[in-house]
Amino acid sequence: MLEVEHLRFSFGAREVLRGVDLRAEPGELVFVLGANGAGKTTLFRCILGLLPGYQGCVRVDGCDVSSLAPRALAKKIAYIPQTSHMIFPYTALELVLMGTNRRLGLFSAPGRRERAIAMEALEELGIADYAHRSFAELSGGEQQLVLAARALAQQARLLLMDEPTSALDFGNQVRVLERVSALTLRGYTVLLSCHNPQHAMLYAQRVVALHDGLVAADGPPDQALDEALMRKLYGVPARFVRTGDGVLIAPVRKSIVLWTPDMVRFMADAIRVNGSCAAMAAALSQVLPPGARVCDAGCGLGGERLRRVESGAGPLLPRGGGGRSVRRGHPPSGGTAPASQRGAPAVRCAGRHTGRALRRYGVLLLRPHG
Repeated sequence: MLEVEHLRFSFGAREVLRGVDLRAEPGELVFVLGANGAGKTTLFRCILGLLPGYQGCVRVDGCDVSSLAPRALAKKIAYIPQTSHMIFPYTALELVLMGTNRRLGLFSAPGRRERAIAMEALEELGIADYAHRSFAELSGGEQQLVLAARALAQQARLLLMDEPTSALDFGNQVRVLERVSALTLRGYTVLLSCHNPQHAMLYAQRVVALHDGLVAADGPPDQALDEALMRKLYGVPARFVRTGDGVLIAPVRKSIVLWTPDMVRFMADAIRVNGSCAAMAAALSQVLPPGARVCDAGCGLGGERLRRVESGAGPLLPRGGGGRSVRRGHPPSGGTAPASQRGAPAVRCAGRHTGRALRRYGVLLLRPHG
C-alpha cells in the first residue's frame, strides 16, 4: 500500500507540490491526471526517493521511503518510464533480466533462477515470443510491454508508470492499458500518470487530479471526472456523453464557418454591392450643394432621397433638425469615414440613420452644422 501525506516540494522559489495527499491500495489502478507542469513527474520522483528535501511523508507498506536503502526500496517499488533508449543491442530477455539486479551481488551475473523470473514476467504480459528479439526492433507498444516486464521481474508489488501511452498509436495504447489493468487482478498496485482523461474513465479504479500543486479531485472516475474539472485542469470545455459502452469525453470545438456555395455567392454579391455604393457616393458628390459631403461609410440613403438627388431636386433634409450628429473625425455607426472626410467640420446626417437603409444602400448624405 502507498500512502502520501502532506507532500510539498519546491524547485528553488517555485513550489511544485503544495500539500499532496493520496493513497493506493493493493490491487488498485490509480490514474494521476493533470496538465503539463502540474507536478505528476515530481510526485513520482519523490515517491521513488529521487528528490530528497521534500516535506511530508511517503510510506510504502508502512515503511518511510526516506529511511530505505536503494536495494530495499527496489523490493517495494518498480518504475516504468515512457521510453528507454538502449546503446547496446539488447534482446528483450536481456533487458528484462536487468530487473533482477536487486537480487544479485555487485559482481554477480544472472543465473538460471533469474532467467526463469524474467521469462515468467514476459509470459505474464503475453510477450514471451519477444524474448530473443532485439529491443530496438520492437514497436513502441511492444517496447512498453517489455519495460513493464522488467518491472515485474523486479518483483515489487507497487508499479509507477510515467505516461506509458504517450508515444503509442491508438491500438498499442489499448493493448498496453489492457495488460496493465490485468496486473491489478493479480494484486499489483499501479500508479499511472496520463494526459488522456478518456483512458482514466475507461481503465482507472480511482483518479487523482493534480492542479496547481494540489489534489483537485480524488475518487472513482465516474464521480471525480466532470466538465468543470476538465476546464479547471486543461482550460478547455468538454462534454461527457453517456453511451452503452461507457462515458465518452469529447472536447468542444470552437465554432467554425463552413462555407457553402450559397454563402460564397452571397459574399460575391455583397462585394459587388459595396463597389456600387462607392460609385454612388462619387456620383452624388457631383450634385450636392456646396459644403455638403457624402459619406460612403455604410449608413444608407432611402430610395425617395436617392431619386430626388438623381433628378436634381437635392437631398430631402429632416425637418426640425432631427438628424443625427457626428463628432469631428468620427463616422456614423456602421463604418469608417473615408480619408477625405477625416478631420472635417462636424456634420449632420441628412437621411434617417436606419439599419434598413444601411443594409440597402450604404450611402449617407451629410451637411455642415448650423
